[in-house]
Amino acid sequence: MIVLAIDPGETTGFVLAEVVTDDRITIKESGDWSGLGAFIANMDLFAGVDVCVCEDYKIRPNRANTHIGDPLYAAQEIGRVKLMATLKGAQVVLQSASSAKQLWPGQRLDHYVNIATLKSRHTIDALRHLFTYAERQGLYRFVKAAEAL
Repeated sequence: MIVLAIDPGETTGFVLAEVVTDDRITIKESGDWSGLGAFIANMDLFAGVDVCVCEDYKIRPNRANTHIGDPLYAAQEIGRVKLMATLKGAQVVLQSASSAKQLWPGQRLDHYVNIATLKSRHTIDALRHLFTYAERQGLYRFVKAAEAL
């Protein structure tokens, strides 16, 4: 199964991976882009993708005033991602940022991947979404860091 995980925003991080059930997750490509032109240049990433996992974005009532006049780059990017994934026949799965960060804090993530080698924090967050999806769907059996030591 080919999974494209995306952390949308003014800078958008991505991880393209092949997930083989209970066997391995192979990262094929990772990185980030900024803006519509860069999104268009990276549209080929969606070819052959089975599932596109994307961070969701919601404006909370207690923070609504902070978004007055905000161009909401993350929401714009989510719209582009959902459109492209749908056009390419991929299932779209939205996940909250907090759920991915709670399930995959830096220490646990670093147990499986040397996060220092990833391009940006946006790429790291995309990886969190990939691992969150894979674990929740039972596609890959992760060993907790404490059990592996």
